[in-house]
Amino acid sequence: MTTTPETEPPKGRLLRAIDATVAQLWSWGPLYLLIAISPGLALWPLLRAPALRFVVKNDLTIGQRYEVLAAIAASVVATTAAYVAIWRRRRRTEPELGLGASFAATNRWAFVLLAGPLLIGLSAVRIEVKHPVFTSFLMAAVTALAMVFFYRALGLKRFAPPEDPFVPARDGRLARGVFAAGLLGYCALLCWFSLLDHRNLATTVYDLGIYDNLVWQTAHGHFLDCSLIRGGNHMSAHFDPILLLIAPLYLLYPHAETLLVVQTLWLASGALPLWLSARRRLKNEWMATILTIVYFLYPALHGVNMFDFHSVALMVPLAMWAVYLLDCGHLRR
Repeated sequence: MTTTPETEPPKGRLLRAIDATVAQLWSWGPLYLLIAISPGLALWPLLRAPALRFVVKNDLTIGQRYEVLAAIAASVVATTAAYVAIWRRRRRTEPELGLGASFAATNRWAFVLLAGPLLIGLSAVRIEVKHPVFTSFLMAAVTALAMVFFYRALGLKRFAPPEDPFVPARDGRLARGVFAAGLLGYCALLCWFSLLDHRNLATTVYDLGIYDNLVWQTAHGHFLDCSLIRGGNHMSAHFDPILLLIAPLYLLYPHAETLLVVQTLWLASGALPLWLSARRRLKNEWMATILTIVYFLYPALHGVNMFDFHSVALMVPLAMWAVYLLDCGHLRR
């Protein structure tokens, strides 16, 4: 005897409904749950900065653990409300759209929120020194999430080989505007951090004091002389005549802060050859802009920028310009 939905016992229909519900929840539920708790996990450490070390040390007090749970609960409620609001908005144009299908579609874009707690983890003091493997994992995870998000946002169907370049960006002006905003933002933020670091007495005689001394003397006609170096001249240890180019700027404001600002602006300028190289190769200004944003977010660049002043740091943009010009075939330049 064949069982039909009409003749199937109520218990059987209930089990089938439960199975269908579980299968649907399993398709989008785990990712949704991770997304829902991510804002809470990211925001709580920002509100309790001294407790950020819990990322690498499990030393939260009982009270702090309850605070974390409360933050997660509030995050789940807020995220769920947002998901439901999106579903109700979509039903205006898609009356047959189910709640599960809407949640799954929202997951496709909201997954980028997973990067929030990972970025907070990367902000833990000296995590890159004390836990390099864990730091590498966090960086790789954030990079993967960002790549998938931009891959979908730009509507890319596949990664094209060099002989089949990306389709040019539809709105190049907006891409260039984002690039300019990133460049100015990096200059402003890192200049502020560098000056704040200096005024908090975190810079040293070795090497900011040495460079301040020798650039002052160079600006006053004593090429690379330095009273803090054995022999009285910087060439006894290094040969970096490029500092002669900085001397006129130093005369405008003869203080160590000038060197910190010049170094920041110089390092930031490395984004220009990077953007030009990426645009030339990928034929897409948005992809070029994304690569420059990655450059601005690169922790190693921040480390060079914030470590006093060193003439060797000025090599970074010069090397990038050399790569770009070689790729363009401008050997003389």
